[in-house]
Amino acid sequence: MANFEGTPLVEGRFTLQKFEGKGGWTYIELPKIDSNQKRPFGWISVSGVIDEISFSRVKLMGMGNGNLMFSVNAKLRKRLRKEAGDAVDLKLIEDSYEQCVPEEIILCLKEEPSWVLDNFNGLPPNEKRKAVEKVLDAKNEEEKVDRIVSLIDKLSK
Repeated sequence: MANFEGTPLVEGRFTLQKFEGKGGWTYIELPKIDSNQKRPFGWISVSGVIDEISFSRVKLMGMGNGNLMFSVNAKLRKRLRKEAGDAVDLKLIEDSYEQCVPEEIILCLKEEPSWVLDNFNGLPPNEKRKAVEKVLDAKNEEEKVDRIVSLIDKLSK
């Protein structure tokens, strides 16, 4: 298994499962993960490795029974060459946006008066994480630029 930095939330061998019916998701059911952090809808954002294939910024969703679900979409299954019933090695690390703000965002904030970056750094961790996720979730570079400009506007007020 590839090496990933940080203490794993989950590490082991798991079997791909599939919900019944047409269009049923393929997933890995994971045990409950305890954490002190409050998360919307109980989601946990993770990065990691599945059978030597790295991925980032995937949300684990609650299954309603206390366990979590790691969805394995068709594109990833194709790369893995695996389907429901097959076993995979999985290692998950919790994403930590509070500690890892992309350099492009920091550089844009540094081009503004120093108090704009101070305002960003002074945001509560959850708000800072949401701001970074919003920028990173842009569909293209133009949208990313627009979102960074919007963030700077909000921080400038």
